Amino acid sequence: MSEEKDTASRSSLDRFKGKQDGLITLAIATSVLLFTMLNDTGKEKNEPQFRYPTLDPTTDGIRLLILRPGERGSMIECDLKSLTFEDNPTYDALSYEWGDDTQHEPVWLNGSKVLVREHLWYALHSLRDRNVRKALWVDFLCIDQTNPLEKNRQIPLMGFIYRRARQVVIWLGLHNQPVDKEHEQKLGYAKSVDTRAKQLAEIKLEYFVHGLIHEGYWNRAWIIQEVGMASTIMVYFGTESMEWNDFVKLLNWYREKNSNDAATQTVIKLDAMRRSKFTQKGNFSLQNLVDGFRDAFCTLQHDKVYAFIGLANDTVEEEIPINYQKSIPEVYHDIMRHHFHSLQLESQQTSSIDAVYFAALVRRLLTREKTQLPRIIKTFQEAITKDLTKKDTSTDYSHSQKESTKEIAKDRPEANGNDVGIFSKTSAGLGILPSLFGTGMNINTKKTGSKKEDKDSKYSYWRSENLIPLGVAGVAGAAMIAWLLKKYLEDDQKPKENLTWYWKESSLEDLSAWIKTSNIENESPEFLLRGAIVSRLEHLGPSISDLATSHQAEKCWKVELGCYLRKSNVENLSIVRGLNEKLLSMIGKTTQFCNRNIVSFSSHQTITNLTPHIVANHDEDVSHVSPVLFIGSNQTLGVTPANVREGDFICQFWNSSACAVLRETGSSDPHPKFEIIGRAAMVGKEEGSEWEVPGDKLQFTEESSLKSDLVDLRVSTSTLTWLSLDTVFLPGTIE
Repeated sequence: MSEEKDTASRSSLDRFKGKQDGLITLAIATSVLLFTMLNDTGKEKNEPQFRYPTLDPTTDGIRLLILRPGERGSMIECDLKSLTFEDNPTYDALSYEWGDDTQHEPVWLNGSKVLVREHLWYALHSLRDRNVRKALWVDFLCIDQTNPLEKNRQIPLMGFIYRRARQVVIWLGLHNQPVDKEHEQKLGYAKSVDTRAKQLAEIKLEYFVHGLIHEGYWNRAWIIQEVGMASTIMVYFGTESMEWNDFVKLLNWYREKNSNDAATQTVIKLDAMRRSKFTQKGNFSLQNLVDGFRDAFCTLQHDKVYAFIGLANDTVEEEIPINYQKSIPEVYHDIMRHHFHSLQLESQQTSSIDAVYFAALVRRLLTREKTQLPRIIKTFQEAITKDLTKKDTSTDYSHSQKESTKEIAKDRPEANGNDVGIFSKTSAGLGILPSLFGTGMNINTKKTGSKKEDKDSKYSYWRSENLIPLGVAGVAGAAMIAWLLKKYLEDDQKPKENLTWYWKESSLEDLSAWIKTSNIENESPEFLLRGAIVSRLEHLGPSISDLATSHQAEKCWKVELGCYLRKSNVENLSIVRGLNEKLLSMIGKTTQFCNRNIVSFSSHQTITNLTPHIVANHDEDVSHVSPVLFIGSNQTLGVTPANVREGDFICQFWNSSACAVLRETGSSDPHPKFEIIGRAAMVGKEEGSEWEVPGDKLQFTEESSLKSDLVDLRVSTSTLTWLSLDTVFLPGTIE
């Protein structure tokens, strides 16, 4: 009996010592880790500062990033070399999302430590080969981002750089394709495949594609050029890849199941642009690109236009100078000058028709405000549960749900189990646990069974009998790991949240930012507008201010309107009366708009029918007298400046609510001449529209039946801005 007690006592002591050794080992490992981190921090001060290799200023040249081979987890080492295109370099061009500018990781560039954003670090880590060097062009590293002059020279070359590349590599983050050998035929499963296995594979594939198309990459303005100029594209997710055409096929399969997912439209639009590259020339005009991708995001306001210059087919080198030192109004003027002075003569008529709309759009894009808000990303289990509820409820799919939950670790990178697009910091930090505790430690990341069972399984290792006080270091180390484990397990059960950019809704424009009154007298009429005369003023009514503040004024106007309509033999009285009721209902919310924008110009500017080269003198002044109502020919009604006369004309512009009030000068020339009196607006006849906006561009071409009513007008920057102010309002994108 005594020997048995001694044996049991020794066994208990051995177990105690074993636990003691394990915790001491943990404490030592923690101390070594902290010491190493502190020691590395001290070494950073002695590392050489990185200097960019110089570029040859006499010819077109670039820098290439030579990515050295390395094993997974080893530090990233690269060489940066300067080359000219005469050297005929072979390289891949990287297209990726820059990402959060507060999170950085180190790479070694020409022997010096350089911090890059996490997205780029993970892209380089994933693209690196174990045995072969790779030549890449990466904008963040190959262009000195701190040198504005270099950016001004290199950014105009970007279209050429991406077209010249062997292939463009799109990197979408850390995603693993959840399709095994048996199901690699994504769109045509074999008949022998089990129904549940097929359903599970489709659910996992659908969720995988959902993650790819909802990456922030697709919202970037610069990718339009990078994708549009590429001859060959490979789409990477983690270390896996597929060709662009296969990616689009996979996306179309996803669209059939998720037709309401708006994120698919961006990729489809990009693919359509690539397909029309050599067939529909107009699609690649600067105006179409800027307008078509108006919701794309960029860091600098200048890039809302600069990002498309290299792709546009109606620009030539240095026609739009890329200069980040210029103010936003200066960029606006550069863009509008290009719009009118395009070397492609066949587009000049179109440019004059689009002018008022395009001017308003460019100003909006250059000053559009964005905000960053949280976006909830559903967990994999939530996604499949929702999908399965749509299936036949008579079938038991509980097994499929359990299997999909089990296999999620296979479908995602080890450190990206939450599919947020970047390694999860918490899960990455827990990667050291098995090595410290041995292979016997089991980390359960799923809720199973009762709450009591979950609690016991999660914290069984940390029961009080195991936490024997062995010293401050051991207890502190164990407590720290326990807290990390608890935090990880709690976080895994919550929907994941990341920050996403959204556009704010447009507000009224700041006129002072665009028009400098001190420069108006010296401006020359360099912009050409094409308009159409659609109405003649026949009767003037009360002011907007009177109608907004006096009920008696409104009653008197209705009586006056009725008398006028009966005397003038208007064909359809109901149309004009309806327009009047619509305008009266709008006055409360449009008074500020009318007082700001329905203004008069005191000028001696002349225009002539279809004669674009008339020199005009400008001496513009704006009157802030409250605008008045008018009734015009062709059953029109609207608001005009107070200084107009009966007999003046209303001139419309394509895709704009702004109208110009024109007055005939009485010239004896063959073509009538006019002076601009001010800006007006006509009440919209279509249901749901406040102001009339002509959308038929053919109405403004020389082939139009209204050719005799077309006028060409040369105006200054100030006049163009006054005419187009507050005519484009972009909606917000906040969901």
